[in-house]
Amino acid sequence: MLNFRSVNSACIILLLAMLGLDIFLIISPWFYLLIILFWLIITIIGSFHIGWNYHIKSLNSNSKTKINQIAITFDDGPNQEFTPQVLALLDKYNAKATFFCIGKNVEAYPELLKSIIDKGHTIGNHTYSHSNYFGFLSTKKVVSELHQTNL
Repeated sequence: MLNFRSVNSACIILLLAMLGLDIFLIISPWFYLLIILFWLIITIIGSFHIGWNYHIKSLNSNSKTKINQIAITFDDGPNQEFTPQVLALLDKYNAKATFFCIGKNVEAYPELLKSIIDKGHTIGNHTYSHSNYFGFLSTKKVVSELHQTNL
């Protein structure tokens, strides 16, 4: 199965085998680079194609579902300009959505959050600051951002 663990294992084993053979034979550095490049390409493609289940198992479809449905989500709110317009459209079409809210926006516009909840929509946590560097934050900082937003 082509996943992160098997690709890493295969590449590490191959690199170690080449190092072992390098004692008896002279192996060009290009072969090492080729293995690393292979690993990098597979990992990048696997990271962008969720259907590959490269990093984690994902559900992309459900054969037990009889009718087509769609989940509507909105990120980075509540927003003073756009959230009321979105809520009005959802009301007009009797639709429900999930709003992934940023903690600092919730603090700035608590009445909008209350309106979202009062209209029967779902709220999700989208961290406190929604930092552009979120992927580089420590686990402790990520947990802090999520807890701070939950308050």
